[in-house]
Order: sequence, then structure tokens, then C-alpha cells
Amino acid sequence: MPKQLNKLFSVSLATLAAAVALVSFVPGCGEEAMDDGCFDYASFKSDSRTVSFQTDVLPVFRNSCGLSAACHGSESGPAGQSYLGPPSIDGMATQAQIDAIFTQNVGVNSTKAATMKIVDPGSPETSFLMHKMDNTLKCADVKCEAGCGGSMPLANPILGDKDRETVRLWIAQGAKKD
Repeated sequence: MPKQLNKLFSVSLATLAAAVALVSFVPGCGEEAMDDGCFDYASFKSDSRTVSFQTDVLPVFRNSCGLSAACHGSESGPAGQSYLGPPSIDGMATQAQIDAIFTQNVGVNSTKAATMKIVDPGSPETSFLMHKMDNTLKCADVKCEAGCGGSMPLANPILGDKDRETVRLWIAQGAKKD
């Protein structure tokens, strides 16, 4: 019987040691916190390259966000869905369409997160569009009154780092209509 008790004690001690090691990796419990999935704007360099709306950002919108009228491809889209341009298969965007993108997005209050703009010129970290594109809707600075909805593009993987970085830089550089 003492051998069994000794073995049980050893197994219990090993289990306890494994649990302590596991807890040390949980944020707030150990020295190192795990990545929370929120974008690190403290190390973001907004001057890494200059971007242009028409040359760099509009193609991202047209190839991912404006593909259908159900999302952001209609100038008078569904309630709560701002216009992000016609699909690229429709040919060149007109000046009226570009104006509509700016009128509906830049400097406009978000309908989901009232403390944020859809696109807040100079501030991608407070731009709801950027959080939708980065899938960071659960970050501390995003507060949605009745739910944030899903990430963009909806029901698809988030856009690649390069496309999201292009939009982030454009916003950080003032979200200009150039």
C-alpha cells in the first residue's frame, strides 16, 4: 500500500507542476502575456511608404469590399452598409463613385460603434473600418452598442497583410482623396 500511495503522490505532484506551468502562459497570470490579436499601433510606422487612394486603396476596396450590392458595392446599399466602390469588373470608377465613397465613409460616425468614425482621417486605430478589416472587433477600444457584426470581407478570410497595411497607411496619412 505505501508503494501505491507514493506513486499516487508522485502523479499528483507532476499534475500540479504541469498545471502551474500551463497557468504561467495565461495572460495576467505570468510574466509574459499572450498576443491578444489586436493590432500594435505603438510600433506602427505610418510613413513607411506613401499611398494614394485611387492607385493603391481603391483597388483593394473594389476587389474585396465592393463585389456585391449586399455588401459595399451599391451606392445606396443596405442600411448600415456604406459604399466602398463598384466591383473592378465594372471598369473604371467614376468621380461620382469616388465622391460617394468619401461622403459615406471618411469622417462619418460608425452606426455600430458610436465612439468611432468609419474612417477617421489620421487615426486607423479609431477607424471602425480598420477593425472590421483586421478582425479586431473584440479589442478594448472597440465598443459596439448592438453588436459589431463580422469581419470584412464577410464570410471570407481577412485580407492579406499587404492590403490591410495599404488601407491602414492611407488612413494614417489623412485618408486623402488623391
